[in-house]
Amino acid sequence: MRYSAGNGILWLCIYFVLALIPIGIALAGDLPELRSFWIEFGVALGFIGLAMFALQFLFSGRLRHIAPVFGNDNVLNFHRQVGITAFFLVLAHPVILLTADPAFWEYFDPRVNFMRAVSLSFVTIAIVMITVTSIWRINFRLQYEHWRLIHGLLAMAIVGIGTAHAIQVGHYLEPFWKKAALAILMGSVI
Repeated sequence: MRYSAGNGILWLCIYFVLALIPIGIALAGDLPELRSFWIEFGVALGFIGLAMFALQFLFSGRLRHIAPVFGNDNVLNFHRQVGITAFFLVLAHPVILLTADPAFWEYFDPRVNFMRAVSLSFVTIAIVMITVTSIWRINFRLQYEHWRLIHGLLAMAIVGIGTAHAIQVGHYLEPFWKKAALAILMGSVI
């Protein structure tokens, strides 16, 4: 199969539909009472950013049905650009929530919930590390093999902890079926 504009648009549409599935799960069924615009916006960015990070596993240039169609360089460039976008979306999630309601600092307070605070602090650092080491790998003199191992481990941690966080908060994932659907979806991508 050769690349065509129609193919590119089709794959882009598939990507956007896949990136919206976690929000679709969250919004299915009965919804909790709406909070302020900024809190709901911050939560939405978290769901979309998590989905985009998870999709990075599929669009990394290793799938035989995608890379030959668009070329490895194009797929890897797409992977890089989407990764940077996901980085900003995921980091905007806590920034917006903490700005909208400082009570959200409780999520980072180890006295309230030690494991949650450690996990969220770790994943925040991991998101920065995966992005910085990807953009400036050569400047850091990281050998490709070491960088790839770090990249893969951090990516799994980000998606795993992000999924656990969404399930633990449970505001939009209160029924068990929503938690199970998100866990199965994210686990299958990894």
